[in-house]
Amino acid sequence: MNGTPLTWLEVDVSALQHNAAAFKKRVGEACVFAPVVKSNGYGHGLELAARAFESGGADWLCVHELSEALALRQKGVQLPIYVVGLVPPEDAHLLVEQGIRVVAYDSDLVDAIEKVSGPNTDPVPLHVKLETGNYRQGLEPAAAYALCRRIHASEAASLEGVSTHFADVEDTTDHGFARQQLAALEAFVQKCEESGIPVPMVHSANSAATLLWGHAHRQMV
Repeated sequence: MNGTPLTWLEVDVSALQHNAAAFKKRVGEACVFAPVVKSNGYGHGLELAARAFESGGADWLCVHELSEALALRQKGVQLPIYVVGLVPPEDAHLLVEQGIRVVAYDSDLVDAIEKVSGPNTDPVPLHVKLETGNYRQGLEPAAAYALCRRIHASEAASLEGVSTHFADVEDTTDHGFARQQLAALEAFVQKCEESGIPVPMVHSANSAATLLWGHAHRQMV
């Protein structure tokens, strides 16, 4: 044995491109296609997956941590990047500098964005995740509504979207619970808009919902 690794990973970039193109064709031009490349592109390589999806028609890229978004920016990836995990307030300046959109989980981030934004900086696009039954990172309706109001009132941030995450749409042929989740999301968005808070983007479709539920695509998958 000379220390040469006995295992390796070969990634077929053309297959990733093909899969991305197939998804983009399915959702159409009016819907933002935002594949997820978190966790090192699910083991395929962060930049490799990002480049493959971009060439396959991705409109945005999703990551979980701000560090992943910054790594893509450092590699020259210019697609819109959406961070779904928590971004601490002390990193607000990076959102402003790099033009990165994120999920906001409390008003502390909005406060921090206001402190680091200048009169000529663009508002940071923020999304709010509504808890409808998956119980992973989402906010209960009252807290989510209060945060939407706070973002709407800010000049340094803008409410770009509201989302939720299906709990079991890929695990069962009985989509009753997923329908309840979608109905809760739609009712929440209606409440926001009726109270004068526009919600430009509504999104909930993971891979399974993108394939199974065209009516759930809305503005982004």
